[in-house]
Amino acid sequence: MLPEGSPLPVAEAGSRSFVEWARAVLVEKVGPGRYQVEVVVRRLGAREGGGYERVDPVGVLIDLTWTAEGWMVTDLPALVDAPLMPQDPGWPLNELPVSELPPAIESIASELGGQVVGGSQVGEAWRLVVVIADATGVSWPMVIWADLTGNRIPVPATPGQP
Repeated sequence: MLPEGSPLPVAEAGSRSFVEWARAVLVEKVGPGRYQVEVVVRRLGAREGGGYERVDPVGVLIDLTWTAEGWMVTDLPALVDAPLMPQDPGWPLNELPVSELPPAIESIASELGGQVVGGSQVGEAWRLVVVIADATGVSWPMVIWADLTGNRIPVPATPGQP
């Protein structure tokens, strides 16, 4: 998206950031095969030697165009006022006694290079919070779903209703 020769974004030495969540709040058709999507993004950031802190949500407008290859982002995000988001209570991070989990669940986490840190049984499935480190060593909390025997399953169409 940046023209050749443009300066790349820089960060202070040792600083880290990642997207905690992003939510599309508005989709508007602006032409044949062209849409603008308003997205609110909240990041977690940390300075060298410090822990992560939540950064205030930011609103951006993303231009999308449908092409023969699929959707393409056609411009850099445009900054817009972030709408107030309702306070989402989120999912609780229940500590799961390892003795209650099928052994296959720990295998799933291990294969992903992570470990189970919490979750809960939801209907006939486990919703598990797994901390996975990426190639740079940054840990990311992710959710994986497993059936009651510990086999990984797709994300339910309606979470809470596997």
